Amino acid sequence: MRKKVIFFSVVIILLVIYVYGILLIRPTFDDFTTLSAPKKDADWLQYFVCYGSTWRPVDALLGYLNGIDTRIFPASNHLIVIAAHLTCVYLVFRLSQILGVSRQGASLAALFYFISPCMLGTVLSVDATNQTLCQLFGLISVMVLINGNSRGRYVLWAVLIFLSALSKDNGITWACTGPVLAFAKDDSRRKPFVRNFMLGISVAVLYAVIRLSLPVTEISNTDYGPLIYSFSYKLKAIATWIGYTWSATDYISIFYAPERNFFIVAITFLLSAPIMLIAFLGNRRVWRRKKTWIIVAAIFISASANLAIEMSVMNTYCSLATSALLFGYLIDEYIKVTGNHRLVGILMSLYVVSAVIVDLHHWYNAWQTSLPSKVLAEDIIRKSHHKARKAYVITVKDKNPKYSSFCVPVEDVTGWGRDVLLETGYTWPEMLRDTTIDNTSDAVRKAEEIAADKLREFDAVWIVLDRKKVIVRENDNNITK
Repeated sequence: MRKKVIFFSVVIILLVIYVYGILLIRPTFDDFTTLSAPKKDADWLQYFVCYGSTWRPVDALLGYLNGIDTRIFPASNHLIVIAAHLTCVYLVFRLSQILGVSRQGASLAALFYFISPCMLGTVLSVDATNQTLCQLFGLISVMVLINGNSRGRYVLWAVLIFLSALSKDNGITWACTGPVLAFAKDDSRRKPFVRNFMLGISVAVLYAVIRLSLPVTEISNTDYGPLIYSFSYKLKAIATWIGYTWSATDYISIFYAPERNFFIVAITFLLSAPIMLIAFLGNRRVWRRKKTWIIVAAIFISASANLAIEMSVMNTYCSLATSALLFGYLIDEYIKVTGNHRLVGILMSLYVVSAVIVDLHHWYNAWQTSLPSKVLAEDIIRKSHHKARKAYVITVKDKNPKYSSFCVPVEDVTGWGRDVLLETGYTWPEMLRDTTIDNTSDAVRKAEEIAADKLREFDAVWIVLDRKKVIVRENDNNITK
């Protein structure tokens, strides 16, 4: 009894530290423009129909809920992401057991899901509510499909698939992922699989018909066309997907030049690789089984939408659940054949050590890279003599490169002036425009020239020179006092 009390006490303490650490991370880049950021716009319908190339009414709803009291943002988003991720950990554990994996294998699958660096781009991001809710509703839909007995479960299943897709567009892949995972439970029953799969296709078609029938709010949106047809981009996307999913390697130490450290890369790779080697190669007979390839198919289906469009570090989360199911299954089969529980325990411990190193490094960078937004916003507010109704932001490019949401240059940290909106409770300014100029020896002079010109139209111009310095220029004639 005493051991259980100590164990749960340690878990609670670690969970509090875990939540507190994530709550320290402020918005950067498109966190400020996500649909779940505080909204007070009376023209609410534009966000609930297709907004640019996406249809995410769940995010839009969260945006208006955040708009009721803007002080809860970004903590509200962080808490939703954390709660959804932790719930998914439990669902991965339960689904593993349903698929016939032992309690030990299911526990390892859940641990892998919880701690894998694959989750970092999502769990550490303010705008990842869509990603985690998409996966949460998707996993619940699979549970309903597999565990339900009545025909009425198909209605609930379809509703949950829609909720997943309405959270994030790629959630519609759960319409096919669910039937495939249900088939993995009992691969001898082909007729139910064909029926479920065709019903899933029907749900996907219905979603497509509804979506194509909706009006579209035209916005400036990323053009993915060149990316879709770029062979080099596809190779990079696949490498990102495989790397973040299956290796707890410190990728910041590879791809972010200012912190490049191949010693850390080697250590984390060598610590995390052995458990994957015994999982994939320790029992080669498992690859002759239909069940193995069915789960592999589920992984590719759940990743298909992002592989077709954009597989960023954040988007690798889309197939983390199905990958965790495969990991738990492979490890469980290895243990059944060899009985080597101790080796699995040791190698999984090494993986956890590596993952903790990588996770902490990514968390620290995500936290530190977000802090200048508050410093700069407070400086702008302090230097402003009036509450500008219309503001123009000029940012001098950061000399440091960008790496996902963990290492963000200053031109993206401030959210193009929206950090001031956050600090003022979304009361001012009412309109923001921006530009970015090159970091040259005459950048300040050039910025001042642009400012002088823009002050004819705007109430204030904010010149962001770096992570600590900002110049405020105001036109008292334009200010509404």
